[in-house]
Amino acid sequence: METARTGRKWKLPFVLGFVSLLVVLGFKAIQASTRLPNDLSVVFVGFTNNPTGTFRPIRVIIPPTGATGLCALFRVGNVGSNRFIAFETIAGEQKTERGWEPFQVSGVGGSVWTPGYSCLYAVPWPTGVPTNATWRLQLRWNREASRWGKAINLKLRRELFHDSKYYHATSSEVIP
Repeated sequence: METARTGRKWKLPFVLGFVSLLVVLGFKAIQASTRLPNDLSVVFVGFTNNPTGTFRPIRVIIPPTGATGLCALFRVGNVGSNRFIAFETIAGEQKTERGWEPFQVSGVGGSVWTPGYSCLYAVPWPTGVPTNATWRLQLRWNREASRWGKAINLKLRRELFHDSKYYHATSSEVIP
């Protein structure tokens, strides 16, 4: 027969272990929520002159405004494992002795990119930026609602599940 004192001996370690587990899980959740995702990869790979858009063997995308003369080639990809993304270039930045200075650029953009998809983007050399200058792209991107979230939205005819907030990404540097 178990006494009240013996029952308390088992409860205390169990409660302390359970509380410890909750604290550890709480810290892990906070750490994961403060870590920025990195589903968009934009890497400078080289230069080209007067590129044309192609689908094979490697897809090369030209901006709607065209790409003539010297262009930088960026490999752009969705490196996330399970979500579609949309993205756009918000600015270019030139490296100067004062730091990174923004400028307008006709850059990279896309929507509904599947996980693992990538291609090359030809970005015309920015007007007003010397050909010996170092520069990079600033982009913003977001994840689309999950497949299940979209299906539920469609079924209910209401948008309960939204696309994620916007994140910012920086390309690797174009170094002549």
